[in-house]
Amino acid sequence: MTIYERLEQTTHDNNIHLLTAPLLINGYYYSNAEYNFNTITLSAALQTTCERCVVLAEELGHHFTTPIDLFSAPSTLQERYERRALQWAARELVPLHKLIKAWHRGIRSAWELAEYLDVTEAFLWRALELYRQQYGAVARCGTHCVYFNPLEVRIS
Repeated sequence: MTIYERLEQTTHDNNIHLLTAPLLINGYYYSNAEYNFNTITLSAALQTTCERCVVLAEELGHHFTTPIDLFSAPSTLQERYERRALQWAARELVPLHKLIKAWHRGIRSAWELAEYLDVTEAFLWRALELYRQQYGAVARCGTHCVYFNPLEVRIS
């Protein structure tokens, strides 16, 4: 099962309707608790599976981390919950153990890593920056240390 198929399954398992429509933005999540209705709409302009995967993961991040209606929230709250959704997507699509696995496979360049993870290169850089902000210069994962600037994996 591909990562995109796994994300689609997550939408299905959580009773979220997944739609595609012409949009001016890449996607959005809408929830109406009164009617128990949740939907994610992806832009029809998304051209690659990687783009769709990244946007779907970010919108699923809203489902799992955003308890308020962002459309009417103040900009400070919007920024906070956009960041939480992005963090959820980063953990889902670029988990530390996959960075380690990619390193062991000899993947060293950003474009190779993005291709290996089925994400866009821009998303990969945002995810790595979020990890750097969360962990600092290095994160420990099992017997490995993941260094974020530059990206490197070492066994300790």
